[in-house]
Amino acid sequence: MDPRLEAAFRSSASWFFWMAGCTVVNLFMFITKSNFGLALGMSDSLIVAVVNLLRPPAGDAGALIVIASNVLYIALMAVFGIFAGKGKVWAFAMGISLALIDGIYCLSGGEYIGTIVHGMAVWFIFSGLRLAIAVRNASPEELLFATANAGVVSPGSGGPSGPSGSGLAESCQETAGDGQTDSGNQDTSKAPGPKNPIS
Repeated sequence: MDPRLEAAFRSSASWFFWMAGCTVVNLFMFITKSNFGLALGMSDSLIVAVVNLLRPPAGDAGALIVIASNVLYIALMAVFGIFAGKGKVWAFAMGISLALIDGIYCLSGGEYIGTIVHGMAVWFIFSGLRLAIAVRNASPEELLFATANAGVVSPGSGGPSGPSGSGLAESCQETAGDGQTDSGNQDTSKAPGPKNPIS
């Protein structure tokens, strides 16, 4: 895989690791009974929704559900980050769905800073999803041409650890469109012209 593609995928996928890491911190703060928390971690509103859904009996069952839901969230985000860094469309799609659900619960619970941060994460993950879809749909020749003409990806448009792949994705899509146009022009040039009425 082209190094620029790898860098773009890793950049978008790094948001999954940031969300997992922030949730680890929040889980530690929950265990130590601290009021401190990071906005990019699993939202409190989503945790409350999980607890209310399972309706645990009185006692320590509620705390165990909170811990288990956080651990599951961390594991899922880590798995999505690993495979999204390899350009897997399913990892980006499932990961962005979980991040979007978490952001919606942030908004419904009045966690406005968390909503904004989750929205940023969803936006940059979406850039990686676009690139992964474009790479999957492009032929090897189109992909080679796109990466050769994409240049260096703009560093200001990516995730927390580098550029996103929006520029490469657009280049892949444009290359595919150019290829279709060229083939159409070739077919037109091969079409026989009108016969000379004099001959």
